[in-house]
Amino acid sequence: MLELKLFGPPEITIDGAAPTGDLLAKDLALLYYLAVTGQPHSRTSLALLLWGDLTDAAARGNLRKTLATLRNSLGSLINTERDYVSLAQEQVQCDVRAFEQRTLENVHAGNADQMKAAIALYRGEFLSGFVVRNAPDFDIWLYHTQERLRGAAVRILTELAQLHRQQNASADEIACLQHILTLEPWREETHRQLMLTLANDGARSAALRQYELCVASLAAELNVEPGAETTDLYLQIRDGRFIATQPTPLPVNVTPDSRTGATLEPHLPAELTPIVGRDRELAELTDLLTEPDCRLVSIVGPGGIGKTRLALALAHRLQGEFSAVALASLASLQQARDIPAVAAAAFGLSTPPGSDPDAALQRLRGRILLVLDNFEHLLPDGAGVLEAMLSANPSLVCIVTTREALVAPWEWRYDVQELTYPLIIDDVRLGDYGAVQLFLQLARRTRPRYPLQRAELPHVVRICQLVGGMPLGIEFAAAQLGRLPCELIANELAAGLDRLEAAAPQHLPARQRSLQASFEASWRTLAPEEQRVLAVLSILRGEFTLEAAQAIADATSVSLTRLVDKSLIRLASVDRYVLHEVIRRLAEQKLNATPGAAEAAFVRYRDYYVNLAQGTRREIFLRLTNTPDLRGYFQSLRGHLHFIWQQTASQPGAVAVENALNAAEMRLRTFEFGFINELPALQPSQTPKEQEALAVMVRQDVELIRSLREERSNAMPLEAMARQDVVPLDVIWLPEMAAEVADLTGALAEERAQLLPELVASCSVDGRFLGMPHMLNIGVLYYRRDLLERYGYSSPPRTWAELEQMAAEIQAQERAAGARDFWGYLWQGYCAEQLTCNALEWQHAEGGGLILAAGGQVTVNNAQTVHALERARRWIGSISPSHMHMTDELATEHAWRAGNAAFMRSWAVGHPLLEAPEIGDLTGVTVLPRGATGHAGTLGIWPLTVRLNTHALADAVKLIKETCALSTQRAHALSKHPIPPALRALYDDPAVQAHSPLYREVLALVEHGGLAIRPALIARARYPQVSNAYAAAVARILYEGADAAATLADLEQTLHVILDDSE
Repeated sequence: MLELKLFGPPEITIDGAAPTGDLLAKDLALLYYLAVTGQPHSRTSLALLLWGDLTDAAARGNLRKTLATLRNSLGSLINTERDYVSLAQEQVQCDVRAFEQRTLENVHAGNADQMKAAIALYRGEFLSGFVVRNAPDFDIWLYHTQERLRGAAVRILTELAQLHRQQNASADEIACLQHILTLEPWREETHRQLMLTLANDGARSAALRQYELCVASLAAELNVEPGAETTDLYLQIRDGRFIATQPTPLPVNVTPDSRTGATLEPHLPAELTPIVGRDRELAELTDLLTEPDCRLVSIVGPGGIGKTRLALALAHRLQGEFSAVALASLASLQQARDIPAVAAAAFGLSTPPGSDPDAALQRLRGRILLVLDNFEHLLPDGAGVLEAMLSANPSLVCIVTTREALVAPWEWRYDVQELTYPLIIDDVRLGDYGAVQLFLQLARRTRPRYPLQRAELPHVVRICQLVGGMPLGIEFAAAQLGRLPCELIANELAAGLDRLEAAAPQHLPARQRSLQASFEASWRTLAPEEQRVLAVLSILRGEFTLEAAQAIADATSVSLTRLVDKSLIRLASVDRYVLHEVIRRLAEQKLNATPGAAEAAFVRYRDYYVNLAQGTRREIFLRLTNTPDLRGYFQSLRGHLHFIWQQTASQPGAVAVENALNAAEMRLRTFEFGFINELPALQPSQTPKEQEALAVMVRQDVELIRSLREERSNAMPLEAMARQDVVPLDVIWLPEMAAEVADLTGALAEERAQLLPELVASCSVDGRFLGMPHMLNIGVLYYRRDLLERYGYSSPPRTWAELEQMAAEIQAQERAAGARDFWGYLWQGYCAEQLTCNALEWQHAEGGGLILAAGGQVTVNNAQTVHALERARRWIGSISPSHMHMTDELATEHAWRAGNAAFMRSWAVGHPLLEAPEIGDLTGVTVLPRGATGHAGTLGIWPLTVRLNTHALADAVKLIKETCALSTQRAHALSKHPIPPALRALYDDPAVQAHSPLYREVLALVEHGGLAIRPALIARARYPQVSNAYAAAVARILYEGADAAATLADLEQTLHVILDDSE
């Protein structure tokens, strides 16, 4: 007989003697796992459990060795039949199995001897002190088994204590309560009950000492103070106001509220305040609950995200759809099997001793809706109880709020996210964001005599950003308004999330009195391996893939899934995960608590993304369509690169990192802009003459250029284009990608001859014509025709001086009329390729050159460029917003569509503003104002290229010819939003000339040398570094007040070093 004592330090005997042979940790781990689970397991699952970090073959090889070792020691006790492994359970005695069997044999029916026998088996933590290295999945199983068994012991002890209380056996009750606190010292309700019992027993000093222990335990475990109810009891005992009471002897299994302490709400509590920022969630949840086969919706999210408030609002909204609606809080409920009784009581139904609560629910007529709040601590048993309830009551529909998903096939899971909040401080539509709305609502209650002023709103936005839109954090911050101004609250939050604790209402449960306490409550439910993974992942800034988590944190799919199920990591898209900012900051505190852990994690973080960045160019080009969410992928990758760049700027060896990140940043920006803002999708024509394809442009969900027949439903997806091997590339990519694309010089000789000569030169590398442009895209000026007419201007500005004067006057007039967020001129000032494009136009228009001349000379350190940049610096804070350093193309377009600007620099193609329903009819477009030498506009085309190793070159060339044909480009040129063609002949077409004066102006700009062509053909592989150095210097001049001449002189030297390194 094999005897296993696994509570406390494990002990093994066979027929009373120790087993023969030396059993290693993983040998024992396998034995314990088989014994406790009590069922056969496949070899594959066992190999993954203990050797998940190895290849399948190596893992199975190790499993074979372990099984051989166990058979040598245990003989026939190990069964290996085909692909399954098990223990001969009839020859095994295991204290864990005996304990679990007793907990399943209805020992809670008032039999103290049975309960004591079960507790006697629980000698200590399951497998206490047992460690297995390099087996994270086993660690996770071990931890959750420990949690489950400890929870069962606590439930038995709680019921035993109640039984002793009813029998007036105070000494036995005190022993049970003290035993509970040795297992879970953070249980405030147990501390309070022990104080009450001691005081009732006349042990006043012991009761007061127990309060001191409670204070110390809550501070150590949760970093919170005892709740008002506990503190009030302490004061009563201390001050001699406590009146001893004798419990009414009741059977244990009667009224749920007297036995369990669960908070039972008769039907629905009133909504004391309107819910804000949750219209979408309420609509989506309502739709779910109208599905005929939806019986249970779980509202899942981290603590403080607003699950209870959302569920209550949903229940109120649905009252008319159900004959009865009720809410029950399960926060204090100890046993999952008591849920039916709690549910019956929530509806006001009585459940006499021995009666079936499900039968009571069945007495309710019609469909009934039950909201069960705070469910997570009753898992996994609670899921089985709910399944039985739903099966027994076909008319019952449940809403469950929980931090952890039920993971049941009948569960309809709804993940709650944070309230929306502005990403930039100066967002003009703050009322659109739920987090801001909630803060303002709470502020009216907290500080009714002093309404928030407009000057305080940027600090409100910052507060919402710092708590990541989490409602609990917003509530705590708003509660400080009676003591502190908004600016100081934001500063305190930036210093640490724990600064919110002082304002937390004391009536809240301990785990909700601070963000820290809420996090700690979830942290304690994690296995050590899950805690380690979460802590390491806190070093990441933004979304990440499973591959990244594996490389940086040694995460497994099991550990990541568990963290998602517990709402500590959220699935941000089909292939990326993210940590809420509050959770990330608190988990980062855990990481920092281990010396050297944060530094080691950052090194892996940096190395992973730097290596990824170094392989980005070829990978992106060859695998264009493998990422489901292209925009999200680029945004998250860019965020990681920026953060790493900032952190490594002053470290040794930072130059290599900076070079890699510079190059990657450039490729990613240009790729994102091209494939998202100017993505060509190929669309078959419906006419006999055009059977195969037309080129159309789409940006996000907005159709930028309609096809000739507007047959969008037949559009070929990007995958189809990739299969055709036709790929659009940013013109600045062509020199670097020359070895990856086919030479089209001969195949497109006729088409090439029709192009504007400047475009032929830009699309050729070393005499090879590599791509065919299907339009001409340059930087242009958008203007409000209605405002020019209103203020007496007959035409848009022709010079930069005119623009400054007109922008200032219109801005002043509009603001005087009440448009306080109106600006004269918007442009793209974010320090990236877009700033390079803007600054290059200013410089070229003044005759300052194009950064690099054809012979490689650097052309930045000159008076013309100094003049251009100093002029632009004057705009900031006068006719352009002070936050121009944060403004990109989407931000400027957003403000333009809102009607908040008179003039805006943007691209001719990619932003169909003349088709915008909000403001399109009021918008005009022209070339940018002229400088000392003329008009200028940066070239931003995306020529169509063909993969080098295509097996269908003829088909690809045919597709390009039809996409770029004169008839196709003519149709585009005649669309409502002007799209300049790439073909010279179309500029002489009378219909094209008559359609928009922009075409005549663009042709004149091109023919007079006004194209601002970025020097990618000159710098080649060094262009990303050249552009980033240029943008950084411009940013220092514009935003930091750096001396323009000195900064450009330094830039000249920097560019020489960059170019010299390439030789």
